[in-house]
Amino acid sequence: MACDRPRRYAPRLPEPRASGQESLKRDPHAGDLYVFRGRRGDLIKIIWHDGQGACLFTKRLERGRFLWPSIVNLLRMSGHL
Repeated sequence: MACDRPRRYAPRLPEPRASGQESLKRDPHAGDLYVFRGRRGDLIKIIWHDGQGACLFTKRLERGRFLWPSIVNLLRMSGHL
């Protein structure tokens, strides 16, 4: 699951995990990936639950940006459009 707009992200895990659960109506313990991209596009954070606890993967690019689909394309890929 990817966020459709920038979200304030503090180094605590519960905030983005809770925002995904509330806005997407999904169980964060089901193994779904929650993907957050920084405003500049050079930072990506992925949060998931591996059965034992929450895991966080962070990647910052030195050059370039992560390509990010528009919300319309995300809805098409998920079959909601």
